[in-house]
Amino acid sequence: PGAYLLLSGMLWEYNFEVRKKYGDLGCTVVENRMLEEFSTVLLRR
Repeated sequence: PGAYLLLSGMLWEYNFEVRKKYGDLGCTVVENRMLEEFSTVLLRR
């Protein structure tokens, strides 16, 4: 608990699915960025 997880370089089309899956595991999205076809998600648990 209290740890951060940074997922970067993921194709934007997987962004929602990945955020949902980690949310189901108890993680909270701290920041979500998209640039062209790539995305970065910062999560906290």
